[in-house]
Amino acid sequence: MGGNATLEYNYLDATYPANHPLIYADAEIDHYIGIIERNLALAPEQQDWFIYGTLDAWICDALKKYPVNARTVVNMGSLTPWYEAMLIYFGAKPTTMDYNSITLRTERMTFMTIAEWERRRPVFDVGFSISSFEHDGLGMYGDPLDPDGDLKAMRKMKERIRRGGLLYLAVPTGRDKVLFNNARIYGRHRLPLLLAGWQPIDAFGFHAGDLEGNGSAQPLYVLRNL
Repeated sequence: MGGNATLEYNYLDATYPANHPLIYADAEIDHYIGIIERNLALAPEQQDWFIYGTLDAWICDALKKYPVNARTVVNMGSLTPWYEAMLIYFGAKPTTMDYNSITLRTERMTFMTIAEWERRRPVFDVGFSISSFEHDGLGMYGDPLDPDGDLKAMRKMKERIRRGGLLYLAVPTGRDKVLFNNARIYGRHRLPLLLAGWQPIDAFGFHAGDLEGNGSAQPLYVLRNL
């Protein structure tokens, strides 16, 4: 990026064998829905979220403000059905897309590999990407190396989401950096490139000072597909 981003070595291998896929079952989804229900019944200072702490609370706030009830939602990237459970709780039937295979033992969600989407090209009402696109193109999940993999993923989302539909997006925000092969941090230079072609309509947890931070901030952006 012409010297606008720093590079740091942070190698991880998060692939897993095709003959040993993740398994998502109703029992796990019900367990997560129970956690969501208990947290939403508590005051914010008493809540104890499962994966990203305060970000999970912001996501629930966003799903209340911009409902997904009875809408088709595509969830990009998944290692556990936590966010699928959240979408189910708020009335959606999510479809998860990932490079790696997931076996479903539930009828409350569907799954599609990236390769399957390329063949079938379905369109959804809403997109959901929580800590996903910052990894695209870096290879940690077995995806092909591409320095602009994240920007291309956002452009593909414009094809996956109907015009006027929303994208809920969370990425690490701070001074521009690549933690190779793990993730990117989005600051004043890379974040505008990532959001190009989308209309920001809301943000949860974002502060202007985050753009100069160390990347520990991960606000939620709500974007409209133009």
